Order: sequence, then C-alpha cells, then structure tokens
Amino acid sequence: MILHFWCVARSLSLGVSPGALLLVVPVATVLLLLPVSINGIGAREAVFGYLLGLYGVPLTEAIAFSWVAYGTVLGQGILGGVVYALRRNS
Repeated sequence: MILHFWCVARSLSLGVSPGALLLVVPVATVLLLLPVSINGIGAREAVFGYLLGLYGVPLTEAIAFSWVAYGTVLGQGILGGVVYALRRNS
C-alpha cells in the first residue's frame, strides 16, 4: 500500500519521502475507517491535505494526490469486476 502511494507521489512530483508516506498513509487509512462520510470522500482530501501539508505539500497538490490514488484503486476494482464478470465457468 505504501508503495502504491509512493508511486502516485512520484508521478505527481510531490517530493515526499517514502519515510513520510510510511507515517502519513497508515494514519490516513485509520482515520478513513471512521464513518464520517460516504466512502471517505471529503474526509480523504482533508486528511491528506493536512498530513501532507505538514511535509510542505500544497493543499491543491495533496488533493490531487488523494484523488489520483483513489482513482487508481477504483480503476483496479472496476477492472477486477469486469474480469470476474467475463470469466468462463469450468
């Protein structure tokens, strides 16, 4: 999971170290388990905006990071669903 977020951070040229992500991602993940929003939307941006802001990442880039990471996970889920739906029963 950390590797996924690190790849997203690198692709967006955030300049966040893997060590920082080692602290930010677990804290954000635990906070997103709280039932305060539907699927964590809104809360995810706030959490990553605040936590990455502590490492000097601007809010707009932190929100972009959050949405790109969420989009890749959603895309993987959709792809897995399509593969599952099109499989052959043996």
